[in-house]
Amino acid sequence: MRTTLVLLLCACGSAPVRPAPSEIACETDNGLLVLNPVPIGWCDEVQGVEDRIFQAFRTLGEVDERFKSSMARTRGWKVVVKDAAIWDDGNGSFALGQTDCPNRTIILNNNRPASNVLGHEMAHAVQQCVPALPWDLDGGIQTYYHSNWAPIYAALQKQNLRP
Repeated sequence: MRTTLVLLLCACGSAPVRPAPSEIACETDNGLLVLNPVPIGWCDEVQGVEDRIFQAFRTLGEVDERFKSSMARTRGWKVVVKDAAIWDDGNGSFALGQTDCPNRTIILNNNRPASNVLGHEMAHAVQQCVPALPWDLDGGIQTYYHSNWAPIYAALQKQNLRP
């Protein structure tokens, strides 16, 4: 009985905290929480882009089982739009987007949703930042995080999204 109680308490303690309503610029139909501030018109465009991303992801279930539940896996994630087109990612590289899996947060540049890397970063979210096996461990961290991504890139490109 005590074990069950402890496990339930741990599960409650690790549930993601929803931002305050004043922090949310918009919420997509699937539950992505786009945080303030965002460029004018960004929220109006993000829903159509999210729909195209999930259409691309529907084709990837045979490649990576996790994509079969991509909508559930990304629901409740936060999206932060940086006031920059590119930035230093803190690891000696420059980024157009980043995925912070432990905090369930996607960070994007301030390009329009259709021309930024939202789909790319959502793919990392679906995979919880652990790529499909077999992993490429010889090409550095960027190669590792994109192991076996050729089908993901192709699916996003087919939907006219930036891979």
